[in-house]
Amino acid sequence: FCIGFEDRSFDEREFAAAVAQIYATDHHTDIQAFKTGELNRIILDHVGQPFADSSILPTALVSRLASRFVKVALSGDGGDELFSGYQRYHARMIMRIAALMPAFVRKNFSRLVKAFPEPTSHHSRSYLKKAHLFANNYLGNEDSMPYFAPGIINEAELDLLLPDFRQHTHFQAPDPPGHGDEVMDMMHHDLMIYLPQDILTKVDRATMTCSLESRAPFLDTRLVEFSMSLPRNWHRDIFSGKLLLKHSFRGYLPEKIWNRNKQGFAVPLHLWFKGALGDELRLLLQEAGKTAVNTACVDQWLTEHVSGARDNGFRLWSVYVLLLWKKNLNMEF
Repeated sequence: FCIGFEDRSFDEREFAAAVAQIYATDHHTDIQAFKTGELNRIILDHVGQPFADSSILPTALVSRLASRFVKVALSGDGGDELFSGYQRYHARMIMRIAALMPAFVRKNFSRLVKAFPEPTSHHSRSYLKKAHLFANNYLGNEDSMPYFAPGIINEAELDLLLPDFRQHTHFQAPDPPGHGDEVMDMMHHDLMIYLPQDILTKVDRATMTCSLESRAPFLDTRLVEFSMSLPRNWHRDIFSGKLLLKHSFRGYLPEKIWNRNKQGFAVPLHLWFKGALGDELRLLLQEAGKTAVNTACVDQWLTEHVSGARDNGFRLWSVYVLLLWKKNLNMEF
């Protein structure tokens, strides 16, 4: 079962179809279209909290597609945490090199990158997009952020967005589990934090929108223990991750599958906020009333986004979900 998008940089249907053809599976696809009412129903009726991971939307729709044919489905959740699939791990390895460079070199690199408009395509299709994410979320934070969490809004942007709340919060990095390797420590942290608080929460809520049961074979206890007992060079080198999976199963799939860049289950928020979703966010800002959210900051992000100066899709989505919850529950914050 596969969900696709009209934006080709987010669409993976051709690769799913290629695997389905090799193994002659019953393959079903659908297109993710933007429908404000449907998005809001998922956000407000099924999640139970202001949950800002936008991939819950296609996950809910692919679950609905699957539920028409089966009652239990298998997912690949856990594969990135156990076998070093996330590109944040790649960023951590690059930071080892960047940390050896003079501070002015790192600062000038960041300025050079930000001199170019941030592309709106998926980061797996654009090195400039990756450079923007690296400069904005990671570069310069190697000492204060030993654990690179999935970044949406950096600390400076958080100061602008929530000026009154920010002084009452703090970031405390989790204690390293003692692997002696930054990447292995990040994988362990993701298993303990990101996987249960984001990924598994998302899949549980999304599948339950249509009463579909989901199972994650990668999270078998013995496999988790085995994976985390291995040294980092079994999982990743400076160029790519998931080495153990690729070497073990390369003969089962064509090279065009293995040689693809890592791509998460993202949605084309950049297009949605340039259209109807952007209009709805402006309406939410007008209706917000007294709020700790700096609406002028959000309005600036939206203006930058619509003009193409910067891709603020994920930042705008986080604020959109928060304000939607505020309006729906008539909350004050």
